Amino acid sequence: MNYIFCQNWKNTDGNHAGMKHMCQLLKENYPGKYELIIFPDNKNLFVSSSNKYFRFFKAYIFDRIWIPLYHLLITFFVLIKIRNEDSVILLEYLLPTYSQLGIAKTFKLFKPKVKRIALAHLTPLSLQSFFSQNQILKWGKQVDYLLTFGSSLTAYLVEMGVSKSKVFTIKHYVDSSYYYQIKTSEPTLKPTVIVMGAMKRNFRLLADIVNNVEGVRFIICKGKLPLDGYFKQSDDIQLFGFVSEDELRNLMCKSDISLNIMDDTVGSNVITTSMAMGLAIIVSDVGSIRDYCDNSNAIFCKNDINSFKTAIEVLMQKKTLQSMKVASLLKSKQFSFEQFNDVVKKMMDC
Repeated sequence: MNYIFCQNWKNTDGNHAGMKHMCQLLKENYPGKYELIIFPDNKNLFVSSSNKYFRFFKAYIFDRIWIPLYHLLITFFVLIKIRNEDSVILLEYLLPTYSQLGIAKTFKLFKPKVKRIALAHLTPLSLQSFFSQNQILKWGKQVDYLLTFGSSLTAYLVEMGVSKSKVFTIKHYVDSSYYYQIKTSEPTLKPTVIVMGAMKRNFRLLADIVNNVEGVRFIICKGKLPLDGYFKQSDDIQLFGFVSEDELRNLMCKSDISLNIMDDTVGSNVITTSMAMGLAIIVSDVGSIRDYCDNSNAIFCKNDINSFKTAIEVLMQKKTLQSMKVASLLKSKQFSFEQFNDVVKKMMDC
């Protein structure tokens, strides 16, 4: 049995792109192989307060006392029934909040023969701001295998001193039963560019591009970010606040190009879902992006306005755009939840 410890997040709860959904797919499709332990995202109950000092105090209590105790309680319930031939899979490893380090330590102490597999999500830039090299090594020593969604993160962890034999790169998944295009739509006279995501994005550069490029329509999904003042008033620029997953998919259906201006990336939901929806990709050439895209479906850019303007102009050519849209759709077939099961199986057989 593989016991998966998954942290739910309010912003992706119920979505087809979240890790919780991948866990549910694994349990449904491989009966008897996976047991799920889902932790709720209830931080707001602790840290919401108008007084910043009181909010800081409650956040400290939540992160340093409540979460470790809660995780310890759940872990001991699993310890009662877990067997030496089973595995523990920690899907939110190397995070500053909802830390799963204590879970790994507890299993290593009381059930050292149980294989401990962890997945790290954050980019190297993010890890540098949260963890020292010694802290990363401390986390790495508590698990048998450390998975990443990108080769840049794998290289960074090895550079920090984590054993190369312990770190493995896998691909992010996409639920192709939800994110799909039955037929890639023909580009219109004026192509539509959609912008999604907030992690490690460069919004000032985005504004410079959007405000200075003509001949395309822009759909900008800004979520809760206060970006309205960044963009000029134009019929070709649409701003959307928080939208449901169904609404977001509908916006993607109306689009031709996914524009991604990033400072860093490992494995991106936005990239994998964009490809599954048959969108051509324009993206910053950073991090692990080339693990997911190549020149057949993407144009890789430097983080400057001219590079992105040139890429958009290239995709104004209908034939080139259509070819890249089809290539994205075909390449997205490799991003399945089954590949995660295959990796776990290999590690259990080692």
